[in-house]
Amino acid sequence: MNTLLRLTFAGAVALLAGCTEDPLSGPPEVRPGRDQCAACGMLISEDRCASAEIVRVRGRTEYALFDDIGCMLDHHPADTEVVQHFVRNHSTRAWLVANAAAFLHEPNIRTPMGSGIVAFSSAQEAGREFPGAGVAITFDQLVRSRQAAAPATIRP
Repeated sequence: MNTLLRLTFAGAVALLAGCTEDPLSGPPEVRPGRDQCAACGMLISEDRCASAEIVRVRGRTEYALFDDIGCMLDHHPADTEVVQHFVRNHSTRAWLVANAAAFLHEPNIRTPMGSGIVAFSSAQEAGREFPGAGVAITFDQLVRSRQAAAPATIRP
């Protein structure tokens, strides 16, 4: 009987472990032409302008994908807590943690929703890609700039 009890307990533990949600970490996979922007609903077609967040919604952790960095900055459902922001390097299409990226915010840079915001791994890379487009800024500077332009709609 002891063996049966132990096997039952071990099975229950294994079953419960299989039901728990693994915490998300790192950037998501983006499938251009198949994934939708969480803010505007358009298909993500230009992956070099894509961005993402790890968010907690009603206790559940998930990814929110965006077709434009501006959409990510403007998207702020009341029941959502942002855990981490990611952006795509405009040159290499590699994911970057937003707080470590350098951003250009220039109206003449074409992006899917017209924000003119693109990300790079460094200010030097941004200058090489868009010479004369202005000074690269940090994510915090970008958020503050966006908040000043539309304070009621932007969330850090």
